[in-house]
Amino acid sequence: MKKTLAVNCVNTGSTKLIPNGTPLNKVIEEFGVKMKNPILGALVNNVMEELTFEVFHPISVQFIDITHPDGMRMYVRGLSFVLYKAVHELFPDAQLRIDHSISKGIYCKITAPNYDLTEQDVAAIKQRMQEIVESDLPFIRIEEETEEVIRKFELHGLTDKISLMKHRGRNFSSYYKLDGHINAFYGYLVPSSGMLKVFDLNKYFNGLLLQVPQANNPKKVEPLVIQNKLFEIFPGVFTMD
Repeated sequence: MKKTLAVNCVNTGSTKLIPNGTPLNKVIEEFGVKMKNPILGALVNNVMEELTFEVFHPISVQFIDITHPDGMRMYVRGLSFVLYKAVHELFPDAQLRIDHSISKGIYCKITAPNYDLTEQDVAAIKQRMQEIVESDLPFIRIEEETEEVIRKFELHGLTDKISLMKHRGRNFSSYYKLDGHINAFYGYLVPSSGMLKVFDLNKYFNGLLLQVPQANNPKKVEPLVIQNKLFEIFPGVFTMD
């Protein structure tokens, strides 16, 4: 008989014996956890984990959605990857840089030789993002030897991520794959693009603004707010690799 482990679920206030090696997405089913919004990840013994995390020790687990700060960060990282995929499919020679949180959104800039971003370009990028979301593509986390990851990132032109990996000096590094595109993030992503239905994208100064859901009302995006004064604090900084 397979070994079982005690799992305490904070959401339901109950404890059950779960088979050794059970992934968290199955633990959700075992406890019948229901939340108002899709479950994005979990705090396992107060440490953030993805739903693919497998249980091999007794744990306390709290499942989270977008209303939790860590859940919102997962959501924004996922949207950023969807934006990256859309931009590089429509403008293969462009560079995308996601710089700062501003105006209740994420300021981004696209650069390419002899290219100026237009309203029509932004509309096309948004449309492609919506198609990627509707396709419900999985975000696949991969861990490999750092040298191999660096080689792959060089092929994809992700030079800024390469320098960081070299600086960390780890033998193994992780990255995400989305339908043939790869990128690295400073934290976990949501399970799939289909969970990212609420967002907006608008031209903003010489770049664009990725608008994210409201924390207290995640079915609506944060309103577009023009912040001229704040924008002037970061002159020349808003660009995308």
